[in-house]
Amino acid sequence: MIQKNKPQGKPEKVSEKILTKAGPKAASAPKKAVVAVAPKVESVAKVSRQNADKQNRTAILVSKNSKSFADKRIAIIRVRGSVHLRSGIADAMKMLNLNRVNHCVVVDNRPQYMGMINKAKDYITFGEINEETVASLIAKRGRLPGNVRLDDAYVKNATGKDIAGFAGAFMKFEKELKDIPDISPVFRLRPPKKGHARGGIKKPCSVGGALGNRKEKINDLLAKMI
Repeated sequence: MIQKNKPQGKPEKVSEKILTKAGPKAASAPKKAVVAVAPKVESVAKVSRQNADKQNRTAILVSKNSKSFADKRIAIIRVRGSVHLRSGIADAMKMLNLNRVNHCVVVDNRPQYMGMINKAKDYITFGEINEETVASLIAKRGRLPGNVRLDDAYVKNATGKDIAGFAGAFMKFEKELKDIPDISPVFRLRPPKKGHARGGIKKPCSVGGALGNRKEKINDLLAKMI
């Protein structure tokens, strides 16, 4: 028997119904996608704003701690050794290059340095160094590799100024010690003539000891140790 072909209209109608039923869902899908993406975009923008604010705060802190806020030179001398030395104080003195007793460094008064000085105040003495003492310190205690002493010729060849002229420029923040090639940042001093104050090396200078802030009187102590 010959089978008659079934009319093709019915499948077309079925497919139309399927498409009709699927149509609203398919049409709503892009809307859902847009709604889902929007919060992500907003969250990314929020994170970007937070990062920008954080960078701005960091930039402000850096600018406040920069050398442009420094206006004084501070001489620091290590007075006490390492017995019973706490790790935080040891780290501060290591960053200041004060690894031994009677070692001296000269820094400025920017907040980073003052924070380290405050941390190590029970093991050091410090104060505002003057131009004359800077010149004496460089001339008599400045050293190059091999324990070679500095002289006017070396400093002038490197900086265009003799030691006295360099000290003046250093105090005005026109020059830095690192402008003298190979100079050691640490000045090794001798113990003070006639020793430290009667109060000893475990008390602050405000009560007759040897520790803490001497202000301008640091120059008198350096004169005894240079």
